[in-house]
Amino acid sequence: MKVLYVDDERSALNSFAADHAKDGISVECFQDARALPELLASKSSKDLPDVVVMDLYMTNEKTNSPKAIKTNRDVDELVERIAEVRAELAELVKKEKTPAAIDALKEIRNNPNTKQVPVILVTREGLALLGDSLVQQSLELGAEWMMKGRAPETVRALINRTYTQSLASQRRLKRDVTLTLFGALLGAVLGKILGALF
Repeated sequence: MKVLYVDDERSALNSFAADHAKDGISVECFQDARALPELLASKSSKDLPDVVVMDLYMTNEKTNSPKAIKTNRDVDELVERIAEVRAELAELVKKEKTPAAIDALKEIRNNPNTKQVPVILVTREGLALLGDSLVQQSLELGAEWMMKGRAPETVRALINRTYTQSLASQRRLKRDVTLTLFGALLGAVLGKILGALF
């Protein structure tokens, strides 16, 4: 698999490549998200990445300029302070709260009457506090994630998209079951006919 990782911070690029360029994954790094569409357009279809992973923000200044380096350093310092506050938050949450929605999601998926109901999990900081295994479980159980505080139209768009995808998935499932049953029935009928002939 070919992964293209885009981040304006050289240390993040190096770290991503070191962590992921193994086990059949090749990592190409690129520093300028603004130039990414042009880069991708210049590649032949066989040279396109299988997946693009992009850092959301990049500095307004030219990549690697002194101002960009200072901005990234300032951001890193603030992120460190946020990490300290998040650690304090994590302790409070661990002591006083539980990710009950994950258990509820499991029960919903285990009930034949509710297993197809789409679920969107909402949190403010909880995703950063939730252990990787629980995040993975929620994704495997088909949950969508949304951050609290989004604009109402963004929330409605996610709800509509999730609902529409669920309906399409249910239609595909019904079609597949119908085709499987028809195939089994047809096979049984043909088996009887062939058995009678031979």
